[in-house]
Amino acid sequence: MFDSITGMREYEKIRKGGVGKLSVSQLVMLSVNMMDANKNLTPAEFERVYALYKEYQKDKVKREYDAESVSKETLEMFLHFDFEADIRQYSGDNPFAHMWRTNDNLVKLREQAHAANERMISAKGLLEEVQKFSERFKNISVEDIIAGVKAGKISQQQAEEIMRLKDAAGPIIADETQKVEQGKREYEECRIAFMKENSLLNGMPEMMKTVYRERGLEYYDKAFLEMFPNFKNPYTNEVIRGVQDYLDAVDSRDAKRAIKTERKLTLEEIDEIFERKYGDRGVPFIGRRIVCAEDYLEAITKMRIAREIQGGTKSPES
Repeated sequence: MFDSITGMREYEKIRKGGVGKLSVSQLVMLSVNMMDANKNLTPAEFERVYALYKEYQKDKVKREYDAESVSKETLEMFLHFDFEADIRQYSGDNPFAHMWRTNDNLVKLREQAHAANERMISAKGLLEEVQKFSERFKNISVEDIIAGVKAGKISQQQAEEIMRLKDAAGPIIADETQKVEQGKREYEECRIAFMKENSLLNGMPEMMKTVYRERGLEYYDKAFLEMFPNFKNPYTNEVIRGVQDYLDAVDSRDAKRAIKTERKLTLEEIDEIFERKYGDRGVPFIGRRIVCAEDYLEAITKMRIAREIQGGTKSPES
């Protein structure tokens, strides 16, 4: 309670044009009304919202905010909560909630994402149970089971059930593993599509940098390998192994000399390079500036589609 009162005082300073110190924990208490969430949301929606709420509450570090920075932080928070359930249902009288917009496609993407996640959770539960069974009986042979029946340790019916499950375990594990991976993939695709459309709809295109970075550097290494499978550094003749190699190869080509970044770059640094190199270009058919690796991949994809339609040639980076 004291933390909440302190947060309200600091927030009032900011609202009046000053600077205040707030933690993310305080900001989420000021921005999200869990009593409204409990009243207005379905049990499944409330569970998702409360889980995210508890994650935000873990951050107790006080930071200085002015009106602009606290607005940005709140809007980013709303974007994540809105993915779990319509933020307008539990944001109290927060002024940002009155301006928040949505559409039918966002509702559909949210529903599809969480349906995929539920399927993944269900498949994962069955997978773990079958894996436990398989591990328990992996060293038990048919002869052992027959001996167990003869010794009266298990019934004939139990023996037949064990044999049936042993035979079925392998295919079930393969099938459920595939369902888990498919569920994860569908969830992530819908989540990113939701975040992208929602951030643009509510005037936060820069927010996508943060969302995309949640995927991690390993994701982008793989994505660039798939996008440019045969792209080589013209001075080493080595095929790229990821996004950093790609940038070095392009720099080498443009500078007409070998360029090699020795230090492993972070995804934030890589995004900054893409913005610096390509920020004056827009993503085709959208017009959004290229400000990160994801924007660049999207731009190349749309350019290739356009060239295929027109029967043109590929870009130099292809």
